[in-house]
Amino acid sequence: MATTCVTLIERLKSSSPAADDWGRFTEIYTPLLLFWGQQRVGLSHAEAEDVAQDVLLMLMSKLP
Repeated sequence: MATTCVTLIERLKSSSPAADDWGRFTEIYTPLLLFWGQQRVGLSHAEAEDVAQDVLLMLMSKLP
């Protein structure tokens, strides 16, 4: 599994993170969120995608 570097998190917390930073973050964590949703919680693929999107949107609004 890929790791998130501290500098990526710091850039995401800034007032104007680059789109590439969010792209990298979602590239790392979307598969993990989908796995948890489907394998651990028992969601369908579509439900897990919705949850993953909701989680990422919440992070986008809370981090800065």
